[in-house]
Amino acid sequence: MLKPDDTTLEWEQLKDKWALTKCRLRRAPLCAESTVSSFSQSFTSLERYRDAADVLVFGAKLLEQQEEHRAALLLMKRACNLLIGRPQ
Repeated sequence: MLKPDDTTLEWEQLKDKWALTKCRLRRAPLCAESTVSSFSQSFTSLERYRDAADVLVFGAKLLEQQEEHRAALLLMKRACNLLIGRPQ
């Protein structure tokens, strides 16, 4: 049986932390933009670009609901850049 390496463990922990934070943001989306940006950067540093983009898309949806269209658009552009292979 293979043991997970440190990066895999860190990614698993980050996913768990993101799941909890995501639930909190759904109930009270305060500071959504900075929170999702932070998580996206964390996933990007682990080279988990799809996860980072998913976080940004979630944040964009929250910002859209708050009628913060410009901020939502910027998050979506960042997500697209991650998905087409141009991480920031």
